[in-house]
Amino acid sequence: MATKTVPITAIRVGKRHRKDLGDIRSLARSIQEIGLLHPVVIRPDEVLIAGERRLRALKLLGWKKVPVTVLDLDKVIRGEVAENVFRQDFRPSEMVAIARALEPILRREAKARQGARTDLPVNFRNVEFGDTRDRLGASVGVSGRTLEKMMTIVEAAEKHPRKFSHLKEQMDETGKATRPYRELLRLKDERRVLALKTIAGKYRALILDCPWAYEQDLAGWGRPTYATMTKDELFQLPVPEWAAADCHLYVWVTNAMMPLACELVRAWKFEHRTILTWVKDRIALGAYFRNQTEHVIFATRGNSNFRCNSLPNVFHAPQRRDSEKPDEFYSLVRRASFPPYGEAFQRKARPDFVNLYAPRSSVETGTVIPLRA
Repeated sequence: MATKTVPITAIRVGKRHRKDLGDIRSLARSIQEIGLLHPVVIRPDEVLIAGERRLRALKLLGWKKVPVTVLDLDKVIRGEVAENVFRQDFRPSEMVAIARALEPILRREAKARQGARTDLPVNFRNVEFGDTRDRLGASVGVSGRTLEKMMTIVEAAEKHPRKFSHLKEQMDETGKATRPYRELLRLKDERRVLALKTIAGKYRALILDCPWAYEQDLAGWGRPTYATMTKDELFQLPVPEWAAADCHLYVWVTNAMMPLACELVRAWKFEHRTILTWVKDRIALGAYFRNQTEHVIFATRGNSNFRCNSLPNVFHAPQRRDSEKPDEFYSLVRRASFPPYGEAFQRKARPDFVNLYAPRSSVETGTVIPLRA
């Protein structure tokens, strides 16, 4: 492997996998400001292996000559290029480009070996595919599995640059493929779930703000200003009927009602996962300690697909009117769970949250009669 400078017009661009090259002008501005950080990669016959976007940007800037890394693919196959050279000098996306250039050569070799063998297993094709992948990985200094992850990320970025290019950039910046690969799988699964047809009356996410009936009057502060439901009435709520086969459940609960809320979750056939906490900007009622937090039990049933794996279990928001929940919570639900969203005992209408039960009674009676919306 050698590095040198060649006339930019001498580099030949053959058949490329990537069709959409993205924003070349931004890349050109970056190169103009900080220089070319990574030379383009070419074969000894000056055919481009990796760096087409950089080459286009340099042409846009009017460069006449360009720094290149010359890579002899035959030497790579023979193992004459040290593994640490790839780790230090090539970004993961460049390793993918090099592997793509090597793959036809290795497959031809595999086919030749197949013709010379008489004792091959029935699934020889799969064996050879795995062997080729591992040899490609070894050729560029990584395992076959790691190279496969890199290729998957690069291919996704090529097919859908607006959706997945940031993952390729993250991989190149860190030099690691595992995290962006897992994020890619999550985003693909999100697209799959969002494309599924929903069943009328069934929801992938349910929110319940139960009107708890307290046995005491909160140390003299009086009864709630809204109608409440008894324990038996809460157990009879048709939560399982609202829930899709794969569903997230959010149950608002105060500190005093946490044991009962956990019972309800189990009775509705959901599995407890964690507790979210709303930290308010001032203290409120409390029989012993004055409360400055309110909680949400998060539970699931079925396949508990999660839309985002970087959400904290705490959110901060100012105290609202009596029992009104903050917009910050609903934003969290949208980021974590898939629509459609259903909400029982809704205090404030939101277009994407269907009101499942509407209370009908007065505070004087101290009870609530749930009605379907």
